[in-house]
Order: sequence, then C-alpha cells, then structure tokens
Amino acid sequence: MATRIFYLFHLIIVAATIWLVAQDAWMGRIGLLRRSTLENGFFELASSMLLFCAGLYLLYASYRLLPAGLRVALRLLAVLFIIGALEEISWGQHLFGFEAGDLFAGNKQQETNLHNFLPPWLFGLMVNLGFYVAFVYAPIFAHLFKDRLASSKHPLLEMLMLVLPSMHLVLVFCFGFALQKYFIIETLSDTAALVIALLLVAIIVLRKPQPLLVLHLLLIVSATGFFMASHNVFSYENVQYEIRELILIYAMIYWISCSLHTWRKLPL
Repeated sequence: MATRIFYLFHLIIVAATIWLVAQDAWMGRIGLLRRSTLENGFFELASSMLLFCAGLYLLYASYRLLPAGLRVALRLLAVLFIIGALEEISWGQHLFGFEAGDLFAGNKQQETNLHNFLPPWLFGLMVNLGFYVAFVYAPIFAHLFKDRLASSKHPLLEMLMLVLPSMHLVLVFCFGFALQKYFIIETLSDTAALVIALLLVAIIVLRKPQPLLVLHLLLIVSATGFFMASHNVFSYENVQYEIRELILIYAMIYWISCSLHTWRKLPL
C-alpha cells in the first residue's frame, strides 16, 4: 500500500513538472516555471517539511523500533535531516534574524545558511555526487552483478543487498536529475552522468523486460528528451533545482523507510 501511494505521489509530481515546463516553454506562459519555484515557495517548503518530519520519525524509530546496533547512526541521520529542513527555510535569517554579511557575498539569494560557508559549486558537487553514487550508480552496478553479489557471504554486503533500491526507485532519482540546465559547459558532466545512467538502466531492464518497468523507463527517457528540447526555460541557478531537491528528498526518505522496515526484522 505504501509503495502504491509513493509512486502515485511521484506520478503526480512528474505530471505537474512536465505541465509546468510545457506551459512555460511551448504554450506562451513565459516565466511560469520560475514563478512556481520561488524561494520559500511550495517546492522548497515541501522539502523542508519532509526533512523535518523524517528527522522526527527517525528519532522516534531510534528509541522505539530498532535494535541498538543502528540507533547511533539513525540519530545522527535524524539530526542531519532536521538541520537540512532548517537550511531549506534559511533558519539563520527567518528564525534568528541574522543578516547576510560579507561572508555570504557570493550567495545570490543572500541567505545565512550553514551550507553557504562552502562555495556553491562545491556544495552542489558534493550533493550531486553523493546522490548519484548512493542511489543511481551503486544500485545500477549492484543490479548488473546481482548474481555474483548474491553469492557473497560478507555480512555487510548481505545486509545492503536486502535494501538495494529497485530499478523503479533508481528511475525516480533519474527523473530528479533530469531537471537541469542543458547544453552549457557547467552541466556537461551532469548530462553525461544522466545519459550513461539511463543507458545502463535500459540494459538491465531489457535483460528481463517487465511491462511496468519498461513503461517507467520510457517515461523517464521521454521526459529527459522533452526537458532537453525545453532547455531555454531552465536556469543554472535555482528554478528547476527546487523541484529536483523535493524529488531527491522524498525518494531518499522512501528508501530509508523501506530499509528500516527490512532491517527491523533482522536478528542484529
């Protein structure tokens, strides 16, 4: 039931995103995408609320639902989620009234956030690389060599294989990464990473075709092509990245929830 609700919610976000891009790029409603992704707008506030609620749930789970072996890691993750939720709403300014001084002069939104202590390119690289490795490429290669990995007797590897993200979930992350500015040198590596990932997913899916998974793959590939054709409405700064953040966040939270459900059953 939870899986159906998650993918129904994701389908709504996919449809809404494609509609916004189509209206802006092809239907004459210029600027609609930018107006829909303003700072402290729906997508940013939704990301913040999801992170905050997930952080509270993880704190609860660490006390009530899990064996001791995972409690410390879960509490650290909960704290990171709560801090991430506060970062989304620029807690330094909005909660404590801190003003952006010279230290944040390079920040275009003039936001007083912890992550703004890092250069924007470095923070973006860290986030993109982390999500690509953990939720796209690691699962892809695990699926490619699943039989070999399944024969391994290493306890940690066995536990990780139990919570391996499905190809459906990998495609959810790929849709998030498809929301980018195309055909500029700054995002060339992002585009290459996405295209290679989709090619590898296609290899896995077409090995043993399942109708629903094939349809999901075709949807994401088509959406990626559509976003490329509509690249003029995208910006290198914010805009579509607010939607991307929301997608990556709810996909990550869904995976964590499923993993906890699985790990709770293990004799740790």
